Order: sequence, then structure tokens, then C-alpha cells
Amino acid sequence: MPGPEVPGAALGEVPPRPGGSGVAFRAPDRRPRTPKRRPGIMIFQFFNTERSVRDMSHAAKKGTGPAADRQERLKVSISLCETAITLFGVNTRDYYFNADTMADVEARFWERFRPDGASISITLRGMAEAMGSVISYKNHCIPSVETPRVREPKDVYGLRVPDPLKDGRLPIVLNALVKLRKRLDGKIAVGAGMAGPVSVAIAVCGAENFLRWTRRHPEEIKHMMDIIVEGNNRYIDELGKRGIVGLSFSDPVASTDLLGYKQFLEFSLPYFTANVRYGGKVLGKNPGTHICGHTKGIWKDIVGSGVSSFSIDNVEDLAEAKEIMGDSIAIIGNVPPVNVLNLGGEEDIRRSVAECILKGHDSPKGYALGSGCQVPLFTPAENIDAYIRWGKELGKLPIDVERLQRIAAGEEGAA
Repeated sequence: MPGPEVPGAALGEVPPRPGGSGVAFRAPDRRPRTPKRRPGIMIFQFFNTERSVRDMSHAAKKGTGPAADRQERLKVSISLCETAITLFGVNTRDYYFNADTMADVEARFWERFRPDGASISITLRGMAEAMGSVISYKNHCIPSVETPRVREPKDVYGLRVPDPLKDGRLPIVLNALVKLRKRLDGKIAVGAGMAGPVSVAIAVCGAENFLRWTRRHPEEIKHMMDIIVEGNNRYIDELGKRGIVGLSFSDPVASTDLLGYKQFLEFSLPYFTANVRYGGKVLGKNPGTHICGHTKGIWKDIVGSGVSSFSIDNVEDLAEAKEIMGDSIAIIGNVPPVNVLNLGGEEDIRRSVAECILKGHDSPKGYALGSGCQVPLFTPAENIDAYIRWGKELGKLPIDVERLQRIAAGEEGAA
């Protein structure tokens, strides 16, 4: 449920600590030969909310209910962004800096492939760019940080809360969301994506600096995190004003592959929780999240943050996620994006889809099929077609468990 109100601050100011006065609060051109998996923003093509996923899974078990009457299957999502750009031959920079192009690409993707939703993200680096980091945009490449805003610990005291109506690409994305919602009105839900606070921080000061400063300059890191939290909250405010209620946080830096558990508890979780609960209050639905890589060690903590759903990376096991988190939140996942969706054939895709649905379909708080991480650039359109087609076919309600078992075991080929 929505968390407590997080007090605001004037643009450019550090947000006040709850219960204090004037003190920053510590919130609780060519295709690569071999695709490389890089952390991109997870833009799930449907509302990542517990209610929508839960309703479908409840119908999956009962074979009845409004969700079953309406769609008669589990939801199917896919994580894209730059991948959608390459499918339609659009220049990367044109996409990122033109609201019309951005909305058109996302609408065309939905019209072509028909996943269960559409969304646009500010990307992992969008908030950092609005705070002053210089981002490199190369055609058919994932944007990267060219020059971080913060180079030395003292630089954090020059940071200001970004204005989502003026700074970086934030106003462009907000405009694109309005255009996309208008174009797809009455057809499908439109949501938004953004980066979790610790992932924004890496793009503001650099990964090496961040990890070193958590030990040598923790107060400076926490000052920066306060500003990031408020910047994210300001963007959430603007989403709410535009009627966007579906929101997903991508937070790859929170993975246990990068942060130690103590670092996560001190420098990631409290700030993430603040954004999640503020999002729930403003939007009326708590956001979902995806964290790349290994996350089992923090699953219970993520549940405690208040998220409505968790998208599981394919390096983790859906069955384990269901056992640990399934009673509390919806789970999503986790078809491998590289080995299956990018490099696999239709039978590989069909078998992986069957395996995922078999493991997740009966999760108590709901399950939706999803890719395990962002789908690589230049993934063949026919593979995306196969993934969505088989996701809809094998996710029909009630779930045919015996058929899924046969497919997963390689005992039933495609018709």
C-alpha cells in the first residue's frame, strides 16, 4: 500500500529531513557479432502492478473472473528500448530527443507485436543527465556516461534538484508519454520507467567513485542520494499530473553482484523505499521494479520496500522467487534475453516460455511472463513474434500444466 508522505523542497534545494528543519533527510552502425548483455533500462510493455498481474493469475487458477473474461490468459511483457529503435530503422538520437519520434516508435511496436502494454522510460541515465552528467548518444548503441557531473566528493554540494519541466530530456519524455497515451487511448495501458536512486548515483559520480566513497566519504554519498530521491519524486509528480499510473524502476546497481549487503542496506534500500512509497502515494499504485543480475540475497528487503512486483533476471530461479516473494508481491520473468530471445530459434523460445510459465503461473500474488533483462539490439523481429505468440498461447487460462511439462521436457514439438 502507499507509504507515508515524503515532504518536498523547492527546486534546487535539498529536501528536508522528515521531522527536522532544513537538514537533508536520509530517505528510509552495426550489429555486434556477439550480442553483449549490458544493463539497460527495463521498459516492460504493461502495467507492472500487483493488481493487474494478480487478477490474471487468480483467473488462471480459477478459470473465472473479470480478468479471464477479458483476456483469458496471463500477461506477456518484454523489456526493450534501444531494441525497438533498431527494429524500425530510427536514428538513436532522433528517438531520444524528439517526443513525436519516441511516441511513434513505441506505438508502432505495440501495433506490430501486441504485447500487454506500452511504456517510455527516461533510461538509466536520464535523471543523471538532468543533474548535469554528459551522456553520449551513438547510433544503435545504448547511451553511456561521457562525463559524470560529480568528479570529487566536494562536488556533491553543488548538485541541485532537477526540474523535470526544464532539465535534460525529462520534458521530452513527459511530452512523449502524453502523445503515446493519446495515440493508444482505449487500446492498452501506458506506463513509465525510470532508474532507481543508486543506479542514478552511478551515472552522477561514476561506479568506482561511488563504491570508494561509500567507505571514505559516506556523508557526501548520502547528500547526493537525498537530491536524487527528490529529483525522482519531482518526476513522479509530473507523471501523476499526466494521468500515468504505471511505473517501473530499473535498478541494476542494487544487484548483489555489485553492492555488498551492508552497502545495499545503507546506500540503496532506504532511498529506493522512499521513491517507491512516494510513487504509490502520488500515482495510486505502487511501482514495480527490475534489478539485473543476482538478487536472491535481497529479495525480502525488496518486498519490504513496498513494490507491487519484481521482475526476475534470468540468472535467478523463478520457482525460488515464488517461494520467497510470491506470497507478498507479483513476480515477472524470466526468459533469457540473449541466448533465447536474441540467439535462439522458435523452439528454444517456446520451451523457455513453457518453463517460465510452469514455474510462475501459480504464484499467490500473481505472475506475468517477461524477459529476464533488456532484449539486445538487433534481436530478430521473428523472435519477438514467437515469444509473444507462445506467451499468449501457453498462458491461456486455465493453464495446461501437463502440456507445459511436455514442452519443457522436449516431448512435444511445435505444431
